[in-house]
Amino acid sequence: MSAESRLNIAHPPPAPARARATGSPPHFLGIGAPRCGTSWVFKMLRLHPEVWMPWKEIHYFDSADPGTESGYDMQSRSFRLKLGWRYIAWRLAVRTVPGARALARRFLPLQATEAPGYRWSARFLLGEASLDWYRELFREGTERDLCCGEITPAYFMLSREAIARLAADLPGVRAFLLLRNPLDWAWSGICKDARDAGLDPAAMSDADLIARCPAPERRGRADFAGNLGRWLEQFPRERLLIGFHDEIEADPVEFLGRLCAHIGVGAMPDRVRELAAQRVNSSARDLPMPGAVERHVAARFAEQAEIMARIAGGPALQWLDQIRNVTRVKHA
Repeated sequence: MSAESRLNIAHPPPAPARARATGSPPHFLGIGAPRCGTSWVFKMLRLHPEVWMPWKEIHYFDSADPGTESGYDMQSRSFRLKLGWRYIAWRLAVRTVPGARALARRFLPLQATEAPGYRWSARFLLGEASLDWYRELFREGTERDLCCGEITPAYFMLSREAIARLAADLPGVRAFLLLRNPLDWAWSGICKDARDAGLDPAAMSDADLIARCPAPERRGRADFAGNLGRWLEQFPRERLLIGFHDEIEADPVEFLGRLCAHIGVGAMPDRVRELAAQRVNSSARDLPMPGAVERHVAARFAEQAEIMARIAGGPALQWLDQIRNVTRVKHA
């Protein structure tokens, strides 16, 4: 694929102004990949005055796809209750407890944004999961003529059939996909997995850390190349923005500007630009990856890196060079 073709994939034309006013919601989707900056993007977009988002990770399309094993069953009301009751309780408390919203705005500005209330919560928990149910989750935003969307990283794993069906069900939706250096992505996942188990990755042996390294199995979260390839095959490229974690770290405000143009909203307000400089989530927390672990991860993701560099270009070319350098050291 030529450099020009790669550029067109990563930088589609921006959405026409107010294009969101036509067509059913959602108007944009964040489709992954996990641990590539989607939580940070979610927090930033929720602060945009022209954007409305219910919460992160609705999981409608992955749970409706027989070919995707994401661990979510949104068809089950009991599963939805178990999944969402803490979030809903927090949001309703902020809306109803006197003084709670003012305190949240002061001490937790990223969590103090406008959020769904009682009606949305009842619709989410009690409704029968269907495409109409899914679209109704954005009613509050459409009634205010806002650009509505959601981010579910598990959509990255959808089957070809599910991606084609999503594109047909949401003919006007604009999507964005974030990618990350496989070395950094895997190390972040290893550290998160260890800390979730109550362990300190800094105190673990190389062998124990390597045992927690994700494998790029077919259709899994770590299958960057296969998942990316299916989206490029089945989803209109002019409506898909590919972003890179490196861009967010280097210039978060510029990246947000490009993303806003893609989904068809204006530039971020100044107050959001200040918050945008906050650090993107990192499970590694500046902990360096041991050399033995790095060499193992590089060997495991070498093929993935080659395919991503060929398809996406940009920073993915640098990732491939880094992985090749690490693997050369391994074989030296």
